[in-house]
Amino acid sequence: MRTNNRIVMLFLATTCCAALSATSATAGRDTGTAPALADPVRVVLPPAGVRVTTLDNGLRVVAIADPTLPMVGINVVVKVGSATESVATSGSSHMLEHLLFNGTETRTQEQLYDDVDSFGGYNNANTSRFYTNFMMLGPSQELDRMVEIQADMLLHSILPAEKLEKERGIVIEEIGQGGDDPGEDAERFLFEKCFPASPVGMPVLGNPGTISGLGRDDLYDFYKTYYVPNNMVMSVVGGFDPETLSAILERHWSAAPARPVPRPARDYSAPIPRSAAYARRGSGSSTSIGLAFEAPAYDSPGHVAFETGVDLLNRALPALLDDTAAAALTATGAHTLPWPPVGRLMVSGELAAGADAAAAAEALESTIRAWAEGLGRTLSASELSAVLARSRAEAAGLLEKPHYYGIANAERYALSDADEVQLALPARARLTPEEIARAARPLARGPVISTVLLAGAAASADTAAAARVRTERRVLANGLTLVVRNNPFAKVFAAHLLARDRVLLEGPEREGWVDLIHRLVAGQGGDRSALEFREALAALGGSLKAFDSAMIPYDDYYTSPRYSFLRLEALPEHGGAALRLLAERLRARRPSAEALLEVIESATGVASRNQSSARATSRALFDAAVLGKQHPLARATELPADAATERIEGEALEALWRELFDPGNLVVSVVTSSPADRIADILQSTLEGGPAPSKREWPPLPPTPATQVIEEDLGKEQASVRWGSVARIAPADEEALRLAVSVLSSRLQDDLRETRGLAYSLGASVSVIGDRAWIEVGGGTRPENIEEFMEGIRTIVASLASAGTTPEELEIARRALLGRMRMRQLSSMGQAFRLGVGEALHGSYTWSDDSMSRFGAVTVQEVDRAAARYLRPEHRVEVVVR
Repeated sequence: MRTNNRIVMLFLATTCCAALSATSATAGRDTGTAPALADPVRVVLPPAGVRVTTLDNGLRVVAIADPTLPMVGINVVVKVGSATESVATSGSSHMLEHLLFNGTETRTQEQLYDDVDSFGGYNNANTSRFYTNFMMLGPSQELDRMVEIQADMLLHSILPAEKLEKERGIVIEEIGQGGDDPGEDAERFLFEKCFPASPVGMPVLGNPGTISGLGRDDLYDFYKTYYVPNNMVMSVVGGFDPETLSAILERHWSAAPARPVPRPARDYSAPIPRSAAYARRGSGSSTSIGLAFEAPAYDSPGHVAFETGVDLLNRALPALLDDTAAAALTATGAHTLPWPPVGRLMVSGELAAGADAAAAAEALESTIRAWAEGLGRTLSASELSAVLARSRAEAAGLLEKPHYYGIANAERYALSDADEVQLALPARARLTPEEIARAARPLARGPVISTVLLAGAAASADTAAAARVRTERRVLANGLTLVVRNNPFAKVFAAHLLARDRVLLEGPEREGWVDLIHRLVAGQGGDRSALEFREALAALGGSLKAFDSAMIPYDDYYTSPRYSFLRLEALPEHGGAALRLLAERLRARRPSAEALLEVIESATGVASRNQSSARATSRALFDAAVLGKQHPLARATELPADAATERIEGEALEALWRELFDPGNLVVSVVTSSPADRIADILQSTLEGGPAPSKREWPPLPPTPATQVIEEDLGKEQASVRWGSVARIAPADEEALRLAVSVLSSRLQDDLRETRGLAYSLGASVSVIGDRAWIEVGGGTRPENIEEFMEGIRTIVASLASAGTTPEELEIARRALLGRMRMRQLSSMGQAFRLGVGEALHGSYTWSDDSMSRFGAVTVQEVDRAAARYLRPEHRVEVVVR
C-alpha cells in the first residue's frame, strides 16, 4: 500500500512558499531590489483524520476512522455505469450489479447471503450513470470478513448462467416499479432534451428490450473489463484502526492485478448550443417544469463556488418567486450535475393542472437570471456564513452514518479525484461572496433548455465511548416528557419532537391538517416570521425536517397516524440555540389567508401525485379493508387531493396547533453533547403548558372479520399486491412472531425474487399494538405475473405456518433483524427517534434496546409456535392494484 503524495505536497507547498517569501524579502533589502513574485499558492488542507492511500494495483482508499462508532461502512465505487454503455448494451452495468450477488469462485449465492447475515451485516449496491456502488455495513470487529466478502464479490464472481434468467426477471420488475413514480416522466423528458447525443440520456436501469437480449458471455466480458482495482475507489468510515485496515487490504486486495480500462471516446455533456423550449403531454396529475443551465464540471475552476451559490439559490427561490407567474410552483428546487466537460444546473417545479405553464416557466427562468445578475450586490457575509455552517453540519451528519458517506460521495469519486472530495469542504470555508457571485454570473445570460410536461388525464383511485453515554428521562413542570442522551462524542445535535395521537386530534373532519401545521412550522407560507426563522436556523448550521420532500424519491421522513414528529439537527455548539428557535416556533399562531392557501396548495399537490400510484392506492385499500374505514389508523396523514379546502380556517387550525404542540402532548428526545439540564431549561422556559391533556383512548385493532379479495385496475405497468390480517396475540409471543415474519420475508425473497424473478421489491412486516398483531406481505410485479405471485405468497406463508423453520434459518433471521435495528440507530437522529418512539408508544425509552435483548433468547420452538398461531389466519385480505 503506498501513501498518496498529494496531501504531502500541498503541505510542502505551504512551507516552501513561506520560506521563499522570507528569503526574497531579505534579498530585496540586501540588494535594494524586490524581485517579482507570482501570486501565492492558495493551499487548502484536508480535514483531520482523513487518510487517502493507493494500493500498488491502483485501488484508491479513503479511510476516515472514528473509534466511537461500533460499526464500519465500506463503499467500493466501480467507475462504470450507464454512461459507459451503448444503445445495444443499455442496462449492462445494472444487470451486472445484480449478478455479482449470485456466487463467486468459493461461495454460492446462499453462502454469500448467510456469511453477511451471520454477523448482522448489510450488503447492497446501486447503479448510476457513472458508477456502480457496492456498500457494506457491519460491526467493527468484523472488518476483516467484510473486506474479504466484498473483494470476493467484486473480483471473483462467476456470474452463474443458471441465475441469469432469474436476475433478468428481477431487473425488469425493478424497471416496472420505477414506472410507478409520477416524477420519472418529467425527469426523462428533461434529460432527453438536455443530453440528446450522449449516453447519459439513456435510462440507468436499461429497458426491458435490451435487458432481454443481454447474454452471459457479454456480461462476463463487461465484468472482466471494468471490475479491476485501478478502476475503483473504496471509502471506509467508522470504528476501525487505520493500520489494521492496511493489513486487511494487503491480504484481500493487493493480489488483484491492474489492467487498462477503456474510456468513452465522446464527452459526457456538450455545451448547450442555444436556448430552446419543449413541451409535451404527460400522464401525471400535475404539470412539471424543468430548466437546464450550463454549470462548471467537477474539478473546473469555480465549481465549489458555484455549488455554494446553488445552495443560496435554493434558500432564496421561494421568496423570489412571490408575486410572479411562478408563485404557484411547488416542490421547486435546484441541483447541479457537474459532469465533464460542461455540467448542468437543473431546476424543477410542479404546477396544478390547468395553470399557465408557459408563463410560470418564463418567470422561473427570469427570476434565476435576475438573481445571478444581482448576487454580487445582495450576497452578505452572514448569508454565506449560514450556508457554510449548514454544509459543515451535513458533512458531520454523514460521518455518523458510515455507509451513507460513501453513497453521498460516490459520483464525486467516479468523476473527480479522491483528494478533491476531501478538499471540497475546506475550500468552501474559504470562499468569499465575490467568488460566489462571479461563479454564478454566467447564469444571467447563458443558454437554457426549458421543458414543460403538461398534466394528463386524472388517474382513477379510491464501544469504550458507549460507557460514557448517559440517558435520562424527565417530566418537566409544563407537562413535557423529555429524554436526553448525553454523548460527549456526538458530532450532530439531534432533537426529535413527537406529538402524540395525530389522527385522534384531527378527527375525521380535519384529515391532513397536522401536515399543514408542520409545513407552517417549517416556514412554508412566506410570512416575515417564517423567513426570520429559516435565516436564524441556517446561521446555526441547523435544519428542520417537518414533512416529505417531493424532490427526494427516498425521503427519510415517515409519518404515522399514531403520532407526528419534527426532526431538528444542528452543529453541536449551536444545538441549544437551534432548539430554542424551534420551541418558540411551536407556539400556536393563526396563519394569514395567503400563507394558509400556499401550504394547502403544496399539500394537495403531494396528494395529487400520490393518488395515481399503484403502491399508494393498494396501501389505502388494504388499510381500509383490514381495519375498517372508520378506524382512526385507516385515515390518511396527508390532506386528501379532493379535500374541501374552503372549510380550513385559520382560527380552527390555530386551535389544533395549540392542542398538538401542548407540552403535555409532546415527547422530546435529544442526543447531544450538552448537559441535560440545559435542554430542560430551554424547553421549560419556552413552551407554556396548559391544563393536563386528557388521556385519549385508541380503539383496538379489529381482528379481520372475513376474507376479502379486492382488485382495482389503474392500467399500470407494475401491479402492487398486499396480503395480510389482524389477529389477537399473547404478549409473550411478540418477539417470536417478529422473527417468524423475518424468516417469512427471507423465504419470499428467495423464492419469488431470487429463484423466479417475479419481483424487485418484496417483503413481510408485522406491527404489534396492544394485544393485536397486524401482519402484512407486500410487493410489486408485472400484471401478467399476478396469479403466480399471489399463489406463491399463499404457499410460502402456509408452509412456514405448518412446517416451521430450522435453527440455522432462525439464526440468520435473528442476526439480520438485529443488524437492521443497529443500523437504524447509528446516527444521532436515529437514536433520538428510537428513544422518542419507545417512550411514547411503549412507555419506555429503552424499548428498542430491550427488544434487541429479548430477540437473543427466542428459541426455534417459540418461533414455530408463533408461526402456527398467527400465520394461518382464519380470515385474510388480499389487494391487487394493477
